[in-house]
Amino acid sequence: MGSSLEDGSPSVNKIVTIRVTRILMNAKHKTLDDLFPLKVCINLDRRPERWQRMQSAFVDQNVESVQRFSAIDGNNTVLPHHWVHTAGAYGCLLSHVNAVGEARDKGLSSILIFEDDVVFDPQFKEKFATFIQELPDDWDMLFLGALHKDEPVMVSEHIGHITKANSTFAYAIRHTVFDAFIELNSRAEHVLDMNNYVLQERFNCYCFMPNLVWVESAYSDVQNRLENHWYLEKSLVLFGSHMDQLLSQTDILIAPSSNNLDFLVDYYREYFAPLAAVAVARKTTPNREFRIVIGPDIYLEALDVRANLLMCEQFSAATGYSRVIELTAEQTVQLRRTGITRSIDLSNNRLSKNDSYHFLSWPLKKTLFQSPNHALMLTGGGANRR
Repeated sequence: MGSSLEDGSPSVNKIVTIRVTRILMNAKHKTLDDLFPLKVCINLDRRPERWQRMQSAFVDQNVESVQRFSAIDGNNTVLPHHWVHTAGAYGCLLSHVNAVGEARDKGLSSILIFEDDVVFDPQFKEKFATFIQELPDDWDMLFLGALHKDEPVMVSEHIGHITKANSTFAYAIRHTVFDAFIELNSRAEHVLDMNNYVLQERFNCYCFMPNLVWVESAYSDVQNRLENHWYLEKSLVLFGSHMDQLLSQTDILIAPSSNNLDFLVDYYREYFAPLAAVAVARKTTPNREFRIVIGPDIYLEALDVRANLLMCEQFSAATGYSRVIELTAEQTVQLRRTGITRSIDLSNNRLSKNDSYHFLSWPLKKTLFQSPNHALMLTGGGANRR
């Protein structure tokens, strides 16, 4: 997956006025293969198994004529001196630039780009045929799935206008934006997702709602870590005014027995306060509609916290995570120092199962959600201020 999905800070919803133009010409009678003259799947040479899997996926959904596009391996590339992200993210950036450059050089009207870790909705073919009929003909970019950092403005039943959406695992670019895309990303100042924010502000960018494509749960060559973006499959919108409202009705309680208490309090407050009330406590009388109970030394990714909280609107409780991965002392020090989980290899860490519920809504009902994501358990720790 070619995106950075770590940021979990509160967002400010934007109001966008959209005038919906007429439907894409003749789209009603066109398939995905008719609409996009060039379709590519970006794949590293050292990952033939992923290309093989994608070929089967394309066949299953009747997506024809997708060409394999050899990705640039960032691990074998000289990084710019100012580049602060992973080598994989740099290789991903260059690969997308090259793919769009090929479409421009050939004088094509558009290009559809897949990354090699995508998963299709089981009814992709049928839903695509319906959704594409609603696409305004002024489109410049179309995302078949995305992680939204702000609420899309719906212009039809299945099409949203976007100004801040992550993810480049499945998207189409029209010739109207080729030059701007290549010029902006060739500077290599930021990762692809960050650059796309700029393009989304300037051009007419849309997305399918709900997502018709998401990414598999697997090791990411771009982020150098295990990824499980389960909320993409559920098309959860993790940012915006509705999410902010949920957080404002949430208590986050951190176990006082944590050896890494100061770090965890600072972490959860950075990403969720002041909207959510973050406190060190075992039990308190419920003051808000939602409660998140953080066990001793438990670190949950900010996006997983948001997604599980959203699930509590449908269910009365969520486990919050299905399993716990225990970090080594060295890995704990790295996480405390950097504040991010990128590049922490978890392939050989000890696992344990979680059977308790850590996300609760009041009043309690009987419906329960089994969260698919993992949590990290920190070890060691230093002297706590609290």
